[in-house]
Amino acid sequence: MELALGSFPDGSARNAVVWAAGRAGFSASTDACESELAAFQDAAEAIDGLVAQRGPGGVSLHLVSSAGGLYEGLTRVSTDSPLSPKRPYGILKEAQERRASVMAQEIPVRIYRVSSVYGYPQPGHRGGLIAELIKNGVERRPSALYGAMDTLRDYVGDEEVGRHIARRVMKWAPTGGKPEMLVSGRPTSVAQVVDLVEKVLRRRLLVSFEDAWNARDITFDSALKAPDFHPEPLRTGISRLLSKYLSRR
Repeated sequence: MELALGSFPDGSARNAVVWAAGRAGFSASTDACESELAAFQDAAEAIDGLVAQRGPGGVSLHLVSSAGGLYEGLTRVSTDSPLSPKRPYGILKEAQERRASVMAQEIPVRIYRVSSVYGYPQPGHRGGLIAELIKNGVERRPSALYGAMDTLRDYVGDEEVGRHIARRVMKWAPTGGKPEMLVSGRPTSVAQVVDLVEKVLRRRLLVSFEDAWNARDITFDSALKAPDFHPEPLRTGISRLLSKYLSRR
């Protein structure tokens, strides 16, 4: 959780709470997700305390949720698509959103449903598909993939997600809590991702497929994308990450 105190366009100082905490992912156990939900509930109670002290106009909540966790196994998700959590992780995100929606009756709340995020490969952090392919490709090591070559996903870069949320934090919004979809609307198969990384690296990758526990398709209609969210083309993002990784080695 991040707590930011800043000056807004009207000159006032307000607290903006950004919840992007937790290490649970698609494979997280029920116990791990329940523990993470309890932590969020504690944070929500702390926010309630801030509201009691400062009033409903002094605090906003920004919750980073998961489009993939909530719509796992669905393709071309649209405004009419029902939530489809299939794992403890998706159930966790749905519960967090419900709690945030209750808080939206009093304070400004923004919920961001983010699709598959790719970013810079960092030691000690859960690596995504693209980060692992880049890191292992540079080091000429094999990558174990837990899906299938034809698995379709929707990829967005971590920097563009971060910039979007930062703009929202600085823009004081009315209450409501309607989720924003931070998606690209461009379905991409694992095979296409491997091909793009190979083209940027200019070498073949060594890949193997393990237990395909994460092989369900998850794609989104481009009409769902938040109006002012503009994800970069995937090849551009991969090139950016490779350049960043090589410059910091």
